[in-house]
Amino acid sequence: MTTEDYAVKIARDWNVPASGSGFVTRFAVRTDFLDGYRVEEAGGRAHREYGIPAEKLDAFNDAGDSRPQAPARDMRQALWTPPAEADLAAIDDYGWAIDEEIADRTLGHIRLAAEFHRTVPKGGALIEQGEARKWRAANTSHVLVYRLRDETVEILRVHHDRQDGRPG
Repeated sequence: MTTEDYAVKIARDWNVPASGSGFVTRFAVRTDFLDGYRVEEAGGRAHREYGIPAEKLDAFNDAGDSRPQAPARDMRQALWTPPAEADLAAIDDYGWAIDEEIADRTLGHIRLAAEFHRTVPKGGALIEQGEARKWRAANTSHVLVYRLRDETVEILRVHHDRQDGRPG
């Protein structure tokens, strides 16, 4: 990808639903290597990427700068509010009554969704022109309702997707 916004879109819209997590990594690649490949549009001008074939991956990695780069996104602290913690406890209690393993897995996916927003804080859709956002936890029927506060992602509630998703 040629832009961070496009990389975030791929991580958010493809990787997270498919695997439960997605990450954006920034790295440098020598210009003389990239000059050998053309930039292709993958569905529009905002979605541009270099057409580097998979068999050239080793050469691509060799052309990269292995020194750490500035992070693509600031890491924010995730803060669970008391109502959100109560929601997690209720989800856990309900799940344990049915199947302990599924309950543990569900809570793990919910926590992964919260961690995702530490690096991609604006990944969730805004709720009705307010400051709260919502994001479905992959592989679950639960939605996190959160808002951004300074350097914090504040998890307000965790709802089943059949519930009203407004913060409350």
